[in-house]
Amino acid sequence: MRVQQVLLLLNPRHPVAAEDMRDVQRMHVRTCRMVGTSRADARLLWRLLWRIDGRILLVQAARRIDLSELPDGYARLIEQRDVPLDWQRGAVVRWELVANPTKCEPRTKRRIGLSDPDACADWIESRLPKAGLRPTRIDVWQLPLGRGCHPRGDLVVGRWLFRGIAVVDDPEALAKALVNGIGKAKAYGAGLL
Repeated sequence: MRVQQVLLLLNPRHPVAAEDMRDVQRMHVRTCRMVGTSRADARLLWRLLWRIDGRILLVQAARRIDLSELPDGYARLIEQRDVPLDWQRGAVVRWELVANPTKCEPRTKRRIGLSDPDACADWIESRLPKAGLRPTRIDVWQLPLGRGCHPRGDLVVGRWLFRGIAVVDDPEALAKALVNGIGKAKAYGAGLL
């Protein structure tokens, strides 16, 4: 399977780009248009990155990413690359993930976002081995909430940035995690490892 990523420098002066940057639902719709199908079918993942030179949109999919679906002046292509999926067992890697750590409330069966940094660290520590990684370092930062307007009501997505160092224990599990993402809220900019 071929998985590709594109990095786009978003134009904050473009009215559509500015709206998309503020609304995770709009960005979800925009990225789905770029792959021509649903998020799940394309294994679409995306994330907004904040850099000194501006907001970067990182889009990853197992389908061709069609930049002609973006309005003129929306963004500038920085880089297009294939995602390496053939990692060696024992390799030491740096990793980064924006995730929406949640727990299931047993009584109501509803997902509840975690807000305690220690609970979030425990959450990622339990997920990384399933992704083929044995963490040797984990750093945790809370990010601003992702907000959006969904047809069924307002969206609020808790987001945490996880970074660290890990050893590849299971290359196949790592490849699956790279393609499918980790955790919930993948449609809203979370889960891209």
